[in-house]
Amino acid sequence: MLFNRLVSFGALFATVAAQLVVPQVVLDHNDQVLMEPSPADDFIRGPVLSDMLALESQASIFFSYARESAVASGALSGLGEYGGNQYTVLVPTNKAIMALSRKPHQLNSNDDVEITDEEADRRSAEKVQRWISAHIIPAAVELKDGAQGVHQTLLDGKSLTFTHLKTSKSPEWTNWKVDDHAILAERKASNGIMYLIDGAVEV
Repeated sequence: MLFNRLVSFGALFATVAAQLVVPQVVLDHNDQVLMEPSPADDFIRGPVLSDMLALESQASIFFSYARESAVASGALSGLGEYGGNQYTVLVPTNKAIMALSRKPHQLNSNDDVEITDEEADRRSAEKVQRWISAHIIPAAVELKDGAQGVHQTLLDGKSLTFTHLKTSKSPEWTNWKVDDHAILAERKASNGIMYLIDGAVEV
């Protein structure tokens, strides 16, 4: 109930706010500007993927990683060159990420041999970028006829397979899986769709 109330309030706020000309920027976790708005940006009406993700309590860790990626921040917020595009984001739960033996930002054991802190930070940021990109599809994948099959992600060479489970439960998303991961929830936004999943995409 609380989530639904928050979403309803967010939708109402976004509808009203969309009538105003408000410049938008994308910030990282240190409140540094990652992306300035483009003069050509259309003002988005309704919650965007980043809004939905921010409201999802089970996805706070994924959201933290996404904020460190300029590509993910742009895609989820619909700003700059990403404005007007549709995306599908597969979001592992906090529990799924915590279960990973090596977290997305952690270097391999042989990666941190005789390198500077700056180089370690650079490599860590690259790993996060790759990991996040593997969870974003540059199209809105609706779970209906035509969704089944392989979909390319933002990470070159990485694709995800949507499979119908041959069941007829409701809601519709309960009848699907992504690779070997169950879909736990679906959230639709003005710039795409978010699916909460019970595992992380392998990179």
